[in-house]
Order: sequence, then structure tokens, then C-alpha cells
Amino acid sequence: MTDQTDGAQNSLKDAVVTGESYIDETSPYDVVIYHVGGGGNYGPVHEVIKLFGSNCLVVLFDIRSDLPEFAVTESEAGTGFRRMSINIGLSGESGESSFNVNKYRLSSSLLPPAAGVMDDHVLFWTHEPPYEQITTWRENTVVESEITTLTTTIDEIVRQNVAPPPDIISLDAQGVEASILRGGEQSLTDTVLCAVTEVGFFEYYEGQGMFSEQLDLFNQKGFRLADFLTRFYFHPSQATGKGFLTTAEALWLRLAETEFPDADETVVTTRMAKLAGISHAFGRFSFANKVLTVLRDRYPDVYADLRTRNPYSEVFTRFEWVSIHGEDYVADNYYFLRKEYKNAQSSLLRKVARGIWHLLPRSIRYKLRNSGSSEVPPPPSPLIYHEDPLQRV
Repeated sequence: MTDQTDGAQNSLKDAVVTGESYIDETSPYDVVIYHVGGGGNYGPVHEVIKLFGSNCLVVLFDIRSDLPEFAVTESEAGTGFRRMSINIGLSGESGESSFNVNKYRLSSSLLPPAAGVMDDHVLFWTHEPPYEQITTWRENTVVESEITTLTTTIDEIVRQNVAPPPDIISLDAQGVEASILRGGEQSLTDTVLCAVTEVGFFEYYEGQGMFSEQLDLFNQKGFRLADFLTRFYFHPSQATGKGFLTTAEALWLRLAETEFPDADETVVTTRMAKLAGISHAFGRFSFANKVLTVLRDRYPDVYADLRTRNPYSEVFTRFEWVSIHGEDYVADNYYFLRKEYKNAQSSLLRKVARGIWHLLPRSIRYKLRNSGSSEVPPPPSPLIYHEDPLQRV
């Protein structure tokens, strides 16, 4: 091992720059998310954070500690989830690397932009300053400075007990995703249940790993591609009509049949429970149901205990509702999909009605609430579960 690598390993003890370590403060049913990039938000894994709340720990990695994502916002502080921030880069190996700090920081990367797409036109999710000035990939990747940074691997983070082992890996690392995954192969085998990764279908950073590389790795490790949650298109000239699919965010879930090596019953059951919860958070209800069916049939005592735990009670309630209506599904295999659609429509109407109600002046709301008038209804009551948890009033 080189001296450079030893230096990177020794530095890990001091890598946590914000918050507590939480290394000894997680329970078996807590979900640990390793998150890289994203420009100050957590992207799709925010759905998991919302479901698990205080049972969720986000481990945030970034080379620079002065970025907005290292500051806990007021909205985050109210969610109850925990967070620790590690000021080091993740890569496929430990050592030192050169990092390009771009003028528009969302494209900053360990890799230079690829020559073949420099003049492609790109559209951003935001058109606010300074991004309203950008048209091409060349403009987006203008280098402002270059810094030398320490890098390490996911497996080294786990081996040195810097952070708890990950249940979810969330990567928006500007072309380095495949390299980071190669540095976390042992974790993918041992503990990871889900990954959300940016994938490339055409080289937009030089030397980046492509979608095919990630697909091969996840297939080998017993994962299945669930969906592309977002898609981004580059246009060879002025943005008009349809461009070329260049990158996307992919959702990968570990198959329920995948065995965990050297795992005892407690480890297997906790991971199955978390896998069901994570799948539920991403709306993959049928897969969550499949996992819970195995858990219920093989480990009935564990199942009985888990169904009363937060946040798992919500997941189990929905699973049991599906079980109750099995005959309805046999008669009509669109049964659950229709119920879900109606419930979504109802929820939307309730949100609209609640919004209109709160827009009314307080004096009018007071009069309507106390007049018994039926012309304008009072604000919707809290959602109440009945025997069928999707039929709400």
C-alpha cells in the first residue's frame, strides 16, 4: 500500500466535519443512507427520509465543507432524521485526486467534461441565476479552480468504522458513480438494499463509467433495475423537439430472494423489513408485498412484532389491506390500481380544498365554522383509516 493511500486512511478519523458521528447510535431497524452530490438536496431518497424520519441517518459526503448542503436548514430540522457530514471524496480507491471546481458548481467533478458533447445544448431544472446564462455543456463546465483532495471508498469508510454500514447508496457524482460503486462492492454484497444512481448513456465526462457497467455490477450483486426516476436530454443544437437521452437517475432494489452471506436470522429479518419499507417509500408496493409475504410466512413472530413499529406499521397496514382483498384482485387485476388512483385523486382534492380554506380571511373562516352553513364546507378533517386503509374520510 502506498504512503498516499495510508495518508487517506489515517485522515478518515478526522473526516467528519459537521454533526455527531452516530456510529454507536443506530438501531438495527434504522435506515442508513450514503449520499453524494445532488446540489444541496437529497433527490429521490427524500421519499425514504420522509417515511423513516427519526429512524433515518443520512451520511453526506462532499469534498468541500463550505457548501450549502452542509448547513442544516430549518425545514430539515423539523423532519427528525439525523445527519452526519464527511468532508472527503468517494471514489474507486483511496488516495489523492484532482477535483475541478466549476464556475457553476453542480457540474464540478473529479473528471473533465467530454469533448464530444461540449457544444450540446442543455436545459436545467432551474433557470434562476446564474443558470439562466447557460446554453451549452461547454458553458456549464467552465473550470474556476482545481483542488487536490483526498478520496476514499465506501468499503474503507465501513472498514474503519467512520460511519454505520449503508442500507442505501445515493449517487449524483458527475460521472464518477461507477467508480464509487466499484469501491463499495463488499458493501453491495453485505448490507446495501437499494441504490439511486445517476447513469450515463453517452459520455459527457471523460472516462466516466457508463450505464452498462452499473447494470452488470448490480445484476452480479442481486439487484434489479426498478425505474429511471428522472431523464435528462442533451440537444445537438438549439433545444427544440426531442433531444438525446444522455443521463438519468436509476433506482435499483435488491431482490427478495438474494441471500445475505453469513447472516443470522435477526440480520435477515431486519434487512427484509427495511427492504420492504424502502420499496414502499418509492411506491414499489408489489415488491414490498412480496418481501413481507416471505417475512410473514418464514418468521411469523418477527412479523407480529414489526407490524406495530413506526414507521413499519404504515407499510404493514397497506400489505394487510392487499391481503384482505385478494379475491377482488383475482376477479379484476386492476382492482388495486383503480383504488390507488381514486385515493390519489381524493388526496389531491383535499389538498386543494384545504388550500382554498386557508386563503380565506380569518374572519370569514370563523363565521363559516360557527354558522352551520353548508354552502362552504369546513376544512377537511384529518385522514382516518377504516377497515380499508385506502378509503379515507
